[in-house]
Amino acid sequence: MLKLITDFDRKKNDIGRKLSYRLGILKPEKTCLLCSREPFREGLCRYHYEALETLRKTYLEWNRREGLTWSEYLDSIAKLKTTGKWILDLVKNRDKLDNILSSQ
Repeated sequence: MLKLITDFDRKKNDIGRKLSYRLGILKPEKTCLLCSREPFREGLCRYHYEALETLRKTYLEWNRREGLTWSEYLDSIAKLKTTGKWILDLVKNRDKLDNILSSQ
């Protein structure tokens, strides 16, 4: 029990800050390149970053099987009914996506 209290005490400022962002009380100094959430990595929020990682991983397989270029791959992904919102946000904002990828 003491460990839980100690852990909470160490994390309470971070918890308060994140809760304030979620409730709209505070605005993060920087935001995701595609939405208003706090950036996680590469200028993207956690959701868009995870979507980007999924795109990167699945592209390797699509390229191996179909021989698609990155642009053809994104066009194909955009047409699928099962493509999620976060990935569609990335595909629809290709200029920003290309800037993220070229800055690495």
